[in-house]
Amino acid sequence: MKKNAKKRSFKDSISRAFLSYAMAPLAVLTVAGILAMGIMTASNVVRSNQEYNCSIVELWEDVESLYSRELLEFCSDEQVVACSSLLCRETEIAQRLYDFRADSPVHCRFFWLGAEGEVLAANAGTLPDYLVSPYVSAVSITSKIRENPEAISVSVEYAPDGGDSVFCMGRGICRDGVLQGMLIFETAAEDFCNAFRRINGIEYVITNSYGQALWYSDDAFISAYGKILSELTGRKTRLVSSMDMWMYIRETPVLNSFLKVYTMTEISQYTRVLEAVIVTFGLVFLLLLLFIYLASGIIAARQTRSVSRIVEAMDGISYEKLGIPLELRTGDELEDIAVSYNKMTEDMKQLLARNEEIARQNVLSEMKQLELQLEPHFLYNTLELIRFMTKINPDKVGRVISALGVLLRQSIDMSGSMLTVREEIEFCRNYLLIQKYRFGDKLVYDLEIEERTKKLRIPKRIIQPLVENALKHGGDENGRCRIRVRVFTEAGCLRIRVEDAGSGICEAARQELLHMLAQPKNDSGHTGLYNIHRRVTLMYGASYGIGIENGEEGAVFCVNMPLERGEEDV
Repeated sequence: MKKNAKKRSFKDSISRAFLSYAMAPLAVLTVAGILAMGIMTASNVVRSNQEYNCSIVELWEDVESLYSRELLEFCSDEQVVACSSLLCRETEIAQRLYDFRADSPVHCRFFWLGAEGEVLAANAGTLPDYLVSPYVSAVSITSKIRENPEAISVSVEYAPDGGDSVFCMGRGICRDGVLQGMLIFETAAEDFCNAFRRINGIEYVITNSYGQALWYSDDAFISAYGKILSELTGRKTRLVSSMDMWMYIRETPVLNSFLKVYTMTEISQYTRVLEAVIVTFGLVFLLLLLFIYLASGIIAARQTRSVSRIVEAMDGISYEKLGIPLELRTGDELEDIAVSYNKMTEDMKQLLARNEEIARQNVLSEMKQLELQLEPHFLYNTLELIRFMTKINPDKVGRVISALGVLLRQSIDMSGSMLTVREEIEFCRNYLLIQKYRFGDKLVYDLEIEERTKKLRIPKRIIQPLVENALKHGGDENGRCRIRVRVFTEAGCLRIRVEDAGSGICEAARQELLHMLAQPKNDSGHTGLYNIHRRVTLMYGASYGIGIENGEEGAVFCVNMPLERGEEDV
């Protein structure tokens, strides 16, 4: 059986309530503080990364817009077209390009070339390799300009010696659709990086549309094939784990997705700060919790001394302690409770004594009434049998009268309520003897008694009512009745089993009988069964009594009782 949990004292309840109500806002504030710091940290990571990413993207867009406007204006100027066709180097026109270079937010180099690549003006001492190399790639800026001279072309040119790549924008100078010259602006990685402010903790990578890294702040994000690491690509923003660290990444396309800007923020430094904040909040929470715990115990002890005495008195109340008064001098309502408690315990003691005596007398009276109940029809039928036998078979009348006398003497015997199994079986034999004379060959019975059970003590009149019930309800369609009585021990219990060879008992009738046996009063016609069950449960408890089931042939009624030995009545 599961043990009852120890009850909590009123003092502990007050202390726990105080502690709970104090802990709730403290815990909420602690969690809210940690969450606020976490949100602020995450927001700072996202905001700083976004601002840095936007500054790079905006710079690219400004460069594209500025270069595009200048290319359109310069290449459409008739004077420029004329000079380009004549390969005339006009200082005034060249000065215009120098002025544009000075106003550009990003340091750039310009190359004003003729149709065949002749240099008309440039701000670099030597031409880059992609302009003088005999081999010209199909994606080179000059190839794109020649293919579509009236459109603005964009290209990334790579140095043959593996140096830094450069960004180029250019346009053809045309007359009547014929290429007369070219204007190309070039921006190197160093020029571009010098145009924006670096932010500690944020790295960048600028790639082409194929993921090829062009410019970057740290080559740790570049694979051996010159591309950005694959785990860093895929979505506009994301949190990824790479190189044993967590990073927040933002990806933004520029120049109509010709380039992509990646900005990476390592969040380990932020998580370290957040961990320090969590530890600080945790220590403060534990210190406050300890203080509140100690304070709640002191406050509860002061406020509940008198209540604790009342609770202890009520918790330890028993029949023996009902006369012990509760002394309390507080001058308030608790003293009134103590006075009422003392009066209540005195009244309870008197009432319990009176009820105990009444209950004892009621149980004894009920037991005697149950023992004395004998089926009236049995007496009438037996007397009628005797009258009939005096005429038909007077020689056997004496045996019937003798058996009836034994039944009557034992029924009205008030000397005790217990018999041995042997005595109870003898009573049952006399009953069956009378019934045998009455029914003749239609009644067959068998008594099987274990030898070791014959001296066991059982309540009187236990077996005979079961046999009488089997005789009433256990006959077959021809009126024949076969009864088997077994008395044996099993699993530490004494079992009295009465079986008949009738048609058995249906489940509805079985449940109805079990329900009737469980009632405190009997309003049905099954007096014998109810009396047995009631007496057994009164003597031994609700776990014992009559069980009802169907056997191999008919119904089976089984009485379960504990083993009881000795010669004294209970």
